[in-house]
Amino acid sequence: MGSPARDFACRHLELLREEREAEVAQARAWQESISLKELQRRGVCLPKLEMASQRTGLYGRLLVTFQPRKQGPELAELPCHSFGPGDIVGVYGMAGQRDQLATGIVTRMAPKSITIAVDEPQNSLESFDQENYYCLLKLANDVTYKRLKNALNTLSQYHSGPSSCLIDVLFGSSEPSDSSDTRVTSTNVLKFCFQSTP
Repeated sequence: MGSPARDFACRHLELLREEREAEVAQARAWQESISLKELQRRGVCLPKLEMASQRTGLYGRLLVTFQPRKQGPELAELPCHSFGPGDIVGVYGMAGQRDQLATGIVTRMAPKSITIAVDEPQNSLESFDQENYYCLLKLANDVTYKRLKNALNTLSQYHSGPSSCLIDVLFGSSEPSDSSDTRVTSTNVLKFCFQSTP
């Protein structure tokens, strides 16, 4: 049997993996079995959008702005949705929901438009044009999953260092020491904190 911190990390890594698998399965099931209208009602789909513009953004990423079809002289507002900056979305042609053209990250939201930074290089997006209509579908976000997984892996592999005493106290494998103990000082804790920040 390992240390309490290692046991905690291993157990939560398993739970985190199960949660991630369930989230991906739910997104896949929605995509395959639920109508666009129902997905839109749930706030995870924006159908019938046209490409308003595309430009090159930071690091050469393609920024594509989508907007609803024009209704008369003015643009319509986007329907109610749960999209926000940082969400991962799939771009689909309206002809077939399962034909994913690209994936990207929402970079900007406005009442009448949504801009995404597309992951694929520009030459693979020749099918994007202003004559077609597109559907944006919110995909499972793996950023939080990756961060939690990395933190739990780091905790499970941490054996010695400036914060090992603190970890032992927090997980109940040792008692707190008095302030005269030189192993854990505020200077050591601050050094560790500054070393671990990216």
